[in-house]
Amino acid sequence: MAKTDLPRVQNSSVSIANGFRSWLLIAGIALLGCIVTVSISYTSYEQSRKTTLVEAQSRMADLVGRIQTEINIHMSSVRAFRALFDVSNDITKEAFSSYASSLRASAAGTIAYGWAPRKRGADPEAFAKRMQSLGFNNGNDVQALEDAISRRVRAIEKQYPIAAIEPSDVLFSLFGSDLVDIPSIVRPLQDSIDFDEIQLSDPLSSLNTISYNSAVMLLYPHFKRGAQNFLVDQRRKNVIGVVFALLDLDTIISFAVRSTSIDRLV
Repeated sequence: MAKTDLPRVQNSSVSIANGFRSWLLIAGIALLGCIVTVSISYTSYEQSRKTTLVEAQSRMADLVGRIQTEINIHMSSVRAFRALFDVSNDITKEAFSSYASSLRASAAGTIAYGWAPRKRGADPEAFAKRMQSLGFNNGNDVQALEDAISRRVRAIEKQYPIAAIEPSDVLFSLFGSDLVDIPSIVRPLQDSIDFDEIQLSDPLSSLNTISYNSAVMLLYPHFKRGAQNFLVDQRRKNVIGVVFALLDLDTIISFAVRSTSIDRLV
């Protein structure tokens, strides 16, 4: 009886072993398939990611270029505005408004164009004589006289009140405002005069008279006609005013974004 059952046990063991090998083969094939699938998927993902990254970089570069183009358009408008003052000694309010309106219509993000003449006061020598007549003549008085002259001259040279702005009906509150009283303008204003270049200010966060959170100002000095302005001291002496453009960066950037397809990647 035991001899009869032995072949059956052996056959059963062989069947189990064959079944195990079959399942092992199937599992191996399935695992290999999973590995191949994951590898293909990862490769496809990486290719897609790199393609998207390259496309995003390209579109971002295009966006930056468009923003720079818009800023360049505004800079050209400011140069044109200074040219108007260069060729005419007397700009009427009507001429100023008409010219500014035509420039505003050709550039997105323009809030206003304006003019701030340099305010000139009394002759320093006449002021010194006046101080001497009041008893400032020697010793400590001389030092006090020099200090008083320094303060007086410095106050005269650094005043740039806004005398004209377009549109005047919207920004009338800016009339008479001194550019040097706006902290974010002081340094760009001085640099524009020293280097005879257009300078862009930081956002005018301290200027409560306008309702734009991202307003900035382009500043460009206007010099006495015919004067030599090769040196910084000459430019500081001969500047007679500053033309400026008040810009809304939010509008400029939004306009640039709308003119590209960058938003499709966001």
